Amino acid sequence: MLKGWKEEKIGNLMEVTSVKRVHESDWTKSGIPFYRAREIVALFNKEKINPLHISVELYDMFSKISGKIEENDLLVTGVGTIGIPYLVKKGDKFYFKDGNIIWFKNRNVIDGKFFYYLFTSSLIQKQIFTNSGKGTVGTYTIGSAKETVVILPPKNEQRMIANILANVDNLIDELKKLIEKKEKLKIAYIEEYITGNKRLKKYTSEWLNTTMGDISVEIIKGNGLSKGKLDIKGKNKCILYGELFTTYTELIKKVMSYTNEYSCVRSKKGDILIPASTTTVAKDLAKACVINEDNVLLGGDINIVRVKDNINPLFIAYLFSNILCKEVEKVSQGTTIIHLHGKNIAKIPIYIPSEYKEQEELVSVLINIDNNIELLKQKLVKYEQIKEGMMKDLLTGKVRLKYE
Repeated sequence: MLKGWKEEKIGNLMEVTSVKRVHESDWTKSGIPFYRAREIVALFNKEKINPLHISVELYDMFSKISGKIEENDLLVTGVGTIGIPYLVKKGDKFYFKDGNIIWFKNRNVIDGKFFYYLFTSSLIQKQIFTNSGKGTVGTYTIGSAKETVVILPPKNEQRMIANILANVDNLIDELKKLIEKKEKLKIAYIEEYITGNKRLKKYTSEWLNTTMGDISVEIIKGNGLSKGKLDIKGKNKCILYGELFTTYTELIKKVMSYTNEYSCVRSKKGDILIPASTTTVAKDLAKACVINEDNVLLGGDINIVRVKDNINPLFIAYLFSNILCKEVEKVSQGTTIIHLHGKNIAKIPIYIPSEYKEQEELVSVLINIDNNIELLKQKLVKYEQIKEGMMKDLLTGKVRLKYE
């Protein structure tokens, strides 16, 4: 053990408990917020919550029995997504569901922020999942929580470690906010300019009311490629239809997959790729990606739209992915598996600039926004990796901090 550090079960350091049970009949539309595990998970992910409530009178009565939560106490989910922590802040006033949430009455036994970061680390998470019980749904119980082992440096060092990690978290949060702002800017621009609601001043020619079929040379379908045929050392670049949902935006800048297959449809520069089926909802098929490479193998369940020379394929991709959801829903077919056939894509009505230069200028703005978003996301990944490395070093004592 490192000098000045100690290893201890949490149950030997503080009270680990829950609260007096609240029944569904006690919920109200207003009063004191009532948190379940799902609200704790949402708070951890910095998402908005819309909690249930209990009356002020009931809260006061139950708090006399169970006690009130205090600043730096820690709440941890015991069901569902287990092991998610919430650090109680000054002024917090809420009640929570017994059994769903474990209550660590820290009362400054451990620095609160340090305690929180411990529970987000692999040191604690591994223990939680090892001791969460067997079965389809694991549970983190009060008994398991008491047996959870923590390794603690002196209080001053705890505080310094927590502050360093909190500073990195602040940088990460700012990057996420900036990415969100840029993504909203992109949506606003698309809704205003790609729809023709606003025009670039130098263009005055009328836009065209047409269809996907009328602007296309052909609409064909990919074939003969499955996930099992992927090979990281393969000689041929390829795209599977699932990657249109998970990997690529409107412009495919870099093909991520390879295969040794040969007998597939090959891309032509400027092809618009649209998924042909989904098991979710029809509007998810309103997804279009442009490939700017020849000879990339295109798997089955991909619709391939090849447009005429006077049409910018990226303009169509932005339009299709962001504006045409309702039109896609109208022409999609099926229930369990929803299909979007090429002949039905051809029927979809669209409204586009008649001048290629106007299409091109509108697209160039969106490409710049997308490039900025991509750079910010790369930076975000870098900071998250830095934080992960710092947690491994600082929470284990591999790297020590000097303190007064």
